[in-house]
Amino acid sequence: MKNKASTTIISIAFVLFGVIFATIGGSILVVRYQFVQRAQRVEGRVTEVESFRSTRTTRTSHGRRRRRTETRYREIISYEIDGVEHEIRSAQSHSSPPPVGREVMVLYDPVQPGEALVDSNIELWFLPVLFLIFGCVFGGVGIVLSFFVRR
Repeated sequence: MKNKASTTIISIAFVLFGVIFATIGGSILVVRYQFVQRAQRVEGRVTEVESFRSTRTTRTSHGRRRRRTETRYREIISYEIDGVEHEIRSAQSHSSPPPVGREVMVLYDPVQPGEALVDSNIELWFLPVLFLIFGCVFGGVGIVLSFFVRR
C-alpha cells in the first residue's frame, strides 16, 4: 500500500511539472507569435562580438566528473530605425567568433523599436518548443505512472 501511495505522489509531481513546463512554453510561444505578427523586418549588421566563459560538467567513461571551461561568442547586432541606431545581443552563442559585418535580419516592434529579436527560427522558437516538449514528456510520464497505480 505504501508503494502505491508513493507512486501516486510521484505521478502527480510529474503531471504538475509537465503542466508548469507546458504552460511556460505555451505562454512564450504565444508572446513570440504575437510579436512576429506585429513586427517589422529590417536589415541589421553584426557590429561586435562579445566573448564569455562557459563551464560545463561532464562525466568521463569511468564515471568521474570533469569540468570543462570554454570561451563562447555572442553577436551584438545594430540596426537603424528612423535614423536612430539600436542594438541587440543575439541569444545564440557560438564556439568560434562569428564574422563582424555580417548582415542579419532583425524583427522589431514598430511601437517600441528598441524591442527586437534576430529573425531566426532558433532564436524565435527553440525555447518555447523545448519547454513544450519537456512539459509533454513530464506530463505523459505522470499519466502513464497513474495508470500503473490503478492496477
